[in-house]
This record gives sequence, structure tokens and C-alpha cells, in this order.
Amino acid sequence: MPQVPASAETLPVPAGDRPRPAGETAAALRRMIFASPLATIFGVWMLLATVFHGPWRALMAAGADATLSQLRWWTPLTAVVVPDSAITGTVAVIIGVPLLIFAERHLRESRLLIALAGGGTAVVLLGVFIQAGIARIPDFSHVGTVSVADPLIGVICAVSAAAGAAPTLWRRRSRLIIGLGAVAAALYAGDLSSWLSLLAFLVGTIVGELWAARTPQTTWWRGSQHERRTLIAGAVAVLGIGPIAALVNGGGRGPLSVVLGAYSDFDQRISARCASHYLPICDHQNMLFVTRGLGPALLAIVPLILLVVAAIGLLAGRRSAWVLAIGTNGVLFLAAFGSALAGSVVVAGEGTQQFLEAVLWGIGALALPAATILVLVLTRSVFSVRSTRAAVHRFALAVTICFASFAVVFFVGEWVLRGSWNQAPTSGELLGDALRRFLPPGLVPLPGGSRFPHHGPGLFLWQWVGVAFWAVFVSAVLRLFARTRTEQVASSDPYRTLVATTDAGTLGWLGTWEGARHWFSDDGAAAVAYRLQGGVAIAISDPAADEARREDAVRGFIEFASAHGWIPVFYSVHDDTRKILESLGWSSMPVAEETVLHPGTFTLAGKAGEKVRHPVTRMRREGVAPLWTTWAALSRSHTRQIREISEHWASEKALPEMGFTLGSVPEMQDPAVRLMLAVAADDTVLGVTSWVPVHRGGALVGWTLDVMRRAPESPNGVMEFLIASAALQMQQDGAEILSLSGAPLVQQEETGPRRGSIDGLLASLSAALEPLYGFASLFRFKKKFRPEYATLSMVYPDPVELPAIGYALVRTYLPTASGRHLVEFARGLFERRS
Repeated sequence: MPQVPASAETLPVPAGDRPRPAGETAAALRRMIFASPLATIFGVWMLLATVFHGPWRALMAAGADATLSQLRWWTPLTAVVVPDSAITGTVAVIIGVPLLIFAERHLRESRLLIALAGGGTAVVLLGVFIQAGIARIPDFSHVGTVSVADPLIGVICAVSAAAGAAPTLWRRRSRLIIGLGAVAAALYAGDLSSWLSLLAFLVGTIVGELWAARTPQTTWWRGSQHERRTLIAGAVAVLGIGPIAALVNGGGRGPLSVVLGAYSDFDQRISARCASHYLPICDHQNMLFVTRGLGPALLAIVPLILLVVAAIGLLAGRRSAWVLAIGTNGVLFLAAFGSALAGSVVVAGEGTQQFLEAVLWGIGALALPAATILVLVLTRSVFSVRSTRAAVHRFALAVTICFASFAVVFFVGEWVLRGSWNQAPTSGELLGDALRRFLPPGLVPLPGGSRFPHHGPGLFLWQWVGVAFWAVFVSAVLRLFARTRTEQVASSDPYRTLVATTDAGTLGWLGTWEGARHWFSDDGAAAVAYRLQGGVAIAISDPAADEARREDAVRGFIEFASAHGWIPVFYSVHDDTRKILESLGWSSMPVAEETVLHPGTFTLAGKAGEKVRHPVTRMRREGVAPLWTTWAALSRSHTRQIREISEHWASEKALPEMGFTLGSVPEMQDPAVRLMLAVAADDTVLGVTSWVPVHRGGALVGWTLDVMRRAPESPNGVMEFLIASAALQMQQDGAEILSLSGAPLVQQEETGPRRGSIDGLLASLSAALEPLYGFASLFRFKKKFRPEYATLSMVYPDPVELPAIGYALVRTYLPTASGRHLVEFARGLFERRS
């Protein structure tokens, strides 16, 4: 795709005419308020209710006793509009407002209000009756005294209902995120608000499906490899984040909260039992009480942190993350099983409640890790991205040396500082304790817990040596994730041959440029050129394949990219490829408008051609001649002038010369590329355009415009002269197609307003780049030639990946940009988005 000619550039906006940032911010705020009035009202009301709180809040909470026994009939409604504390109100604003903004984009305000207030009230009322029924069970009478006032209950119900009207991918993702969050809160926090939030999710989902009135699907959805990785990684992350959140929140009261005793550095329930009679864990618990602190607390949750780290790797398909997740869950299972055999498991309550919690402890501590291991084993093939052998060897060596070093430091340090211990340890006891310092306290009760340091450097070393080792381990694991095996960059020669013998579209030749990688089908009859940037595999336009093989090529490349843990995305593809990908459930957005001419019918005659005919006539009158040639055939003087023109053009830009789909001097030197020069009578090069070949079925059928640049002193109209001369030359040569390429991030004005926030971001990105590269001006310039239009689209598997894709595209277009360049670009983009 060409850069803008100087004649088509727009003038910079004078500083005095630019809108002030404050005014732009206010305008953006007004747009948001008008677009999401319900979310705005909710946020303002929550802030007021949070700031002006008082004792009257107790009259607004709902519960079995409060609503039924005390006859506070209004509480099911007030419980979803008034928070019971400042923390609840703040959380409602932070989480509720973004969720409602999402909901208002997919559900009209009337239904959303019904789901928010009416659905939330119905959920609370239903929960109150369930709570009253549970309170009648022996040993559960205390349940009825609990009350709740949490506006997030209504928000979750409303958003779950709105998800039913969202597109398939967003519907699935929103329900997954909200559902997993509600389940995690119920299982790990276990308060009444969490259980009602889970009930609100179920009720809202049912209501959303009824409102959508879709035909139920009868086929089983298996999901793509990327989707399976996402779901499994999310489940593993919940197992790690859930208990940590419950620990921060005070331990929780849910069925899985009893598992937290295995991670806590000090368990009050066990200490209370030890006060009445001795248990094998009592000595160990006494040690935990004396040595507790931030260090042991961090060491206690190491298994949970490892699960979160494993989830990060699983999302990218890393086999090493799969091994880590299996190993961590295996240790959790064995630790829980060992604790049960040792009689170290203590559950709260008496009678029925104690029995129920014991059963739930078995489900949470034993069944959950076992089920996770089973799922990971069954989906082993999804996590096929392996680290290099060298990286694995370095990881093993680093971890071994680190472990040995920290163990020696602990042994020597504590031997020197053994006077701070309650009982001076022997060498053998200290050696055994040096190994135990790396295991989470409380995970498995171990013998030898009656000797420990009480103060000073000895206690510090006791508390932190294990934490230091695991910090290094986590850092080494994350580094291991980044060292993956990839194939060598293939030579472009086989791809060039395939492009010349099949159909790769008007932009297929761009895949022969330096930096492009190539995927080939097993039989070599189809290929996809792509750029790899930050874990994103960006396919360059349409596949090089015959029409009958195009869908197979698309599917093959997707599987190839997913197998390597990359995010596949097709950039600047035509409608045929876009439709194939959309049939697979992918999303698309227009990224450029290609302008196409047919040389056989091209003419400068008539009124319609006068905008081009006049500058062409003027150039000819002034003695400017066209030169259709190749780089190798140019004189040294001409090549020098072309380099100077290019360097001058780049020097005037705030950002460096763009790449990827935009060529430059190196791409002009390809023997298959043709150049059209405008040469003055004194042999001065006034302008240059380059044209890459377009093949179909082994025949050269046309050319695509790439570079278009003019000398600073060249007269206006030189670009019109160059393109018209090229069109007439192609007409003489019998070419079928002449593509003026596409202007990135530009659409036809007549296509109407852009859709949604993502298209809005593209509009802002285009506006930010316009003063630098003039894409919109270039598009308007090409309209003079009365072309046909073909939309070029970016097609991607998951909108959640758009930030990563966007960053990869910026880095691919600007591979040589420094940090200063990117900051300059970001500033321009921010000023237009604020």
C-alpha cells in the first residue's frame, strides 16, 4: 500500500484551531452519558449512597428474619438499590458501571431496567425464601439471621439477561466471565450476597434466552483450540485466585473455604481444638503461631500462585504450563489425602453441619484437584507448544542451583544464629528443617515443628528463605514460557513460485518481502504468508492457493498458528476469504478500501476524466516523460535520485517509515516489480511509483500500486501523471486489473457511520495517523480515477485479543520505531480519543 504523495497531504491544523483537551474530554463524557444513561444514573446513585450512609441502611437489608419475621416487605427491592457498606458501594461502582455499559449496548433500556430492578428484586425474594427453608434444618438456624444489601445482585441479573441479545462470541464470553466469577465467589467467599449473585446469574441467563427467542441448537459445540485453552486456563486460574481472594476477605464461609486451612499460616480452629486436647498437628500449629508473618503467609499460598502462573502459560498453549498445573494439583491432592489420614483435618460446626462440611471438604480438597488433573490429561494435545531444549536445561540448572544455594544459606545462617532458637537444633535437625523451609506451612503437617527461632535474623531467615526461592522459580517459569520452539523462516522462493502459479489476490506479492514467514500445506499446493509479532501471527492478505483450496489453506494456517500458541489473524483480505473465516465464527472489521481500475476501459476523455487529464496534459507540455522500467535497468543517477526522494519523504514524518504492507526502496529492487518514473527534460526524477505483479492461474493479469513518492520541487499533478501513464501502459500490455491498493484504516464515506467502540477506535487511529501519513487524503486522491471499490478486512478469532492484535499491528507497521516514536504516536491518538 502506498504512502501519500505530497500533493495529497493535508495541511496541519493550526494550534489555535485545535479543540482544547478539556472541551474534548467533556464532549466524550457527554457522549458516554447519552449512550449509557442507565449506567450513568446507577454510578451516580451508588456514589451518593456510599458517601451519605447512615444507620438507616440496616432497614434496607433483606434476609429471612429481616424480611419475613420482622415484616420488612420493602427490603427485597431496597437490597438491590442500596449498598450495606461503603466497600459494597465502591465495588458496585467499579464493577457495576462497566457491566451496565456493556448491557445497554445490547438491550434496550426498558428491558434492562426490568432486569435490573425487577429481576434483582425477584432474585432476592427467592433467596429469602430459600434461606428461610435452610434455617429450619437442624444446626442451620443461624442462617436465617444473615441479611444482605448488594446492588451487584441486580446488575448481574441485568447483564446476564443482556448477554442473550449479544453476538455469539460476546454472549459466550460474558456468560463465562460472569458465571465463573459468581461461582468462585459462592464457593470461596460463601456469604449470602455471593450465593444470591450466582442465583441472579442463573435467573438472568434464563430471562435473556426467553427474550432472545432463539432456536435451540442441537449440535454439540466442540470449540476451537484457542477457545479450549481459554476455558481450561480460566478454570485453573479460578482455583488459584478464588482461595487467595477469600483469604484476603477473611477466609470465607463457602463449601470450599474449609480447604483454606491447608494454606493459612495460622488456623484458629485448630488452635482452639489444641487448647482442649492434643492433636498431632498441635506442635506444628504452635510453631506457625510464633513464626507467622508476611513471609510465611506468602509461602502458604505458593500452590495457588503456581496455579495462576500455570493458567498464564496454558492460555498460550505451553506444555511446560500443563506440566506445572498437573504437578501442582497432584501435590494438592496428595497433601489433602495425607492430612485426612493423619487426622489433621478440622471442620467447623456440630452434627449435620459438621458432616456436611466434611463431605464438602472432600469434594473441594480431593475431587476438585483430581477432576482438574483429569481434564488436563484429556486435553493434553491442546497444549503442544514446547520450550526449546536449551531453555529447559537452563531452567532446570537455574532452579537446582538456586535451591541448593538458598538451602546452604539457611543451614549456615541458622547454625551461626542457633542461639535465637527455643531449642538449639542438631546438624541433622537443621538439615531437615532447611528442606522444610521451601514447603508451604500447613500444607502437610511435618514432624520437627517444635524447634524454631524466636527473634532476630534467625527468624527473618526462617520466614523469607522459602519465599525468595519461589520468587526465583516463578520468574524462571515465566521465562521458560517465552522460549518456545518455532520453525525456521522459510525461503520466499517456493512462495514466489506459488504466488505466480495460483491466485493470491492483488496483495499476494507482499508476502515475498523480507520479514515474512510462510506456512505451506502438506502437498505444497497452498501457502499463507504471515508476520509474527508478539505472539500474533498476522497473515498478509489472501492465501496463495487455487479457489478450490482456499478454505483448506485458511483452516490449515489457523491450526498451525494455534499449535504454536500464536493468535492467528488475517489482515487485508478480500470478501472471499472473509466469508470463509466468518463461517468459522470469526469476527471482521474493514481496515482499508482498495481502489481498482480496469486498464482495458481506462480513458482520459470526457468530463469525468478532466481531473486527471488536465495535470497529465500539463506535464507533457512541460516536457515530462514517463519511464516504465525495473530497478536493475535504471541508471545510477536515477537510483540515486529515487533514494534521495525516499529519504526526504521519510525525514518529514514524525514516525519512521512504515513497513508490513507498505513497501519502500528495498521492495522496489525486486526484479518482478515494475517502476513508473516521471523524468523531466534535464533527466531529473520528479516522482516514482512502484507496481507489484498480480497473477492468476500462472498468468500475469495486472499490477498493484505500492510506493508513490515525488520530489519536493516537483510540480503539482505529477502523481496523476504517473498513475495515468501506468494505466495507459498496462492497457497497451493487455493487463486485466490495476489496483491502486488500499488506504489503511479508511472506508468509503458512503458506507455510513462506523459500528461500535472497536470501529470508533479505528476511526481515532486513522485520525491520529492522518497528519503523519495522510491515508484519508490518499483515498480522496484516488477517487479522481473513478475506480471500483473493494473492502479489505481484518478477520480475527476473538475480540478479547484485539489489544494484543492492535499492538502487534503497530509494531509490524513501525518495526523500527523507538520508544519516543511510540509515545508520540500514543499522544496523538490519546488527544483524539479524550
